[in-house]
Amino acid sequence: MVASMKVLHIVKTAVGATWGYEQVRVLCSLGIGVVVALPSDTEGLAPKYRQAGATVVRAKLDLLSVQSNGFRRGIVIGGTWGKGRVT
Repeated sequence: MVASMKVLHIVKTAVGATWGYEQVRVLCSLGIGVVVALPSDTEGLAPKYRQAGATVVRAKLDLLSVQSNGFRRGIVIGGTWGKGRVT
C-alpha cells in the first residue's frame, strides 16, 4: 500500500503567482491532498485554489531570515524580533 501524500503550499501573496496555482491544480488532480496557506482565505486566488480541490487557510506570513555568525540558519514564519531573539 502506498501512503497518501500531503502538501503544504505556502504563498506570500493571495494575488498573482499563478504558477503556484497551476502546481496546486495539478497536485490536486493527481489525488494529492494540498493545504494552501495564504494571507487571505477569501481574496485573490483563494477561490481558485478551493475550486482545484485544495484546502485554503489564512496564515500570517511574515518571513524572517535568521542569521548567526554570518550563516543563514533558517526561515521563521510569523516570527517577531524581541530582545535579540526570534520569538
